[in-house]
Amino acid sequence: MNTGFTYLVYICLGYFVNYQLAYFVAYFLGILFSYFFNAKFVFHVSLDWKSFFSYPLAYVVQYFLSAFLLSGIVEFVGVHEYIAPLLICVIMLPITYLMSKLILIRGIK
Repeated sequence: MNTGFTYLVYICLGYFVNYQLAYFVAYFLGILFSYFFNAKFVFHVSLDWKSFFSYPLAYVVQYFLSAFLLSGIVEFVGVHEYIAPLLICVIMLPITYLMSKLILIRGIK
């Protein structure tokens, strides 16, 4: 769900701004969407300020790794800028799931 939301935002923004800026904005909005969606529907935990502010911190490292991969895949491998984020999602999905679970579940213990 989050991947679809983030990708849609990225594609829409891609018509107006360069692909790295579109990726940054879509990524930020995706974090917010992911927090609410994962807390409520995936891990069934209540929303609180501690987890709200902790959740994005895990994505900082992931963002830079993803942005680095995006540049490499687009600039050096030659994958189209609309396809490259989908490949990055496949690579990062298991890592993202584990980070989300650690932050959201840890917050209720």
